[in-house]
Amino acid sequence: MHKSVTIKTIAEAVGMSLSGVSKALNDYPDINEETKKLVISKAVELGYTPNLNARNLVKKTSNSIGIIIKDTDTSYGDLIKDLSRVAEINGLNLLIADSDRNRDIEIKHVKSMLESRVKGIVIVPVSGDISEIKKTVSFRVPVVFLGGWVTSPKENVVAQDNEYGTNMAMDYLFGLGHRDIAYVSDKVRSNSNQVKIDVYMRRMLEAGLEPAVFVDEGSGLIESGIRQTSKMLDSGRRFTAVLASKDLVAVGAMEEIRTRGLSVPDDISVMSFGGSEISSVPMINLTTIAEPKRDLAENLIRILLAQAEAGHDAMPKHYFAKPELIERKSCRHVSA
Repeated sequence: MHKSVTIKTIAEAVGMSLSGVSKALNDYPDINEETKKLVISKAVELGYTPNLNARNLVKKTSNSIGIIIKDTDTSYGDLIKDLSRVAEINGLNLLIADSDRNRDIEIKHVKSMLESRVKGIVIVPVSGDISEIKKTVSFRVPVVFLGGWVTSPKENVVAQDNEYGTNMAMDYLFGLGHRDIAYVSDKVRSNSNQVKIDVYMRRMLEAGLEPAVFVDEGSGLIESGIRQTSKMLDSGRRFTAVLASKDLVAVGAMEEIRTRGLSVPDDISVMSFGGSEISSVPMINLTTIAEPKRDLAENLIRILLAQAEAGHDAMPKHYFAKPELIERKSCRHVSA
């Protein structure tokens, strides 16, 4: 068993006093920024986790949890309802912010929540580079990263099991007899989307089939679906099914298919990932791999509270929720 990393360990490693290291970790104004960066970098490298329970007694943290979503128009915005319900059951309040995919705004929200003495922060980060978030939090409260950007075993992570979900989608389409399947995607900006593409590619190749990935570089999910489905239809290859990266991308794909005088699902089947409310609208009626929002919400709160109460020996927690297939009317059987 490795010896626990303490403030003394960090002090010896950087050649500073215990009080100096403590002040650096707690962002005291009389410690210069270079020294703070040095101490925090060494603390992260050594795997230091503070005794948050003792710290909370001193700081009198509130009964609030900070939730920072990179874009509330995504499926993570839909998750807020379930987080609110789970938080209420646990006697917690939520402080909710949207970073609008902007890293400066993201850090501004982090600082604001720290000033509000939150118990901890759940964050869907704008990118996989979380160094600025870690430097800003500086071990003051636990942070749980939600989604596919953060995969480090050193961090608290709650995410959907996208490998499991994509295998489920491919099994479903293969089971319906589809072999000419295209993957239509918005811009690849996250590990979760890349996992979906990788699994799709592997399953197609394992089945002796030719994969076809259409990835958009523009903005707008519905617009991405329209543009890339247009390219798919103009490719000269006949596809019987589209697997879309997100529900709104699928909506765009369905719109383009119908604009071309084709039918969903008679001519082309469409399915996607997300399980958002729009997927159940009668005019869309989309078969989707649904994000298990309640499961994610319960485990986000569970892990955050456990880490807030844990001592300095607490290990990072990870939870990967299994999505579920919701079968509607956008896919059909095809003949071999």
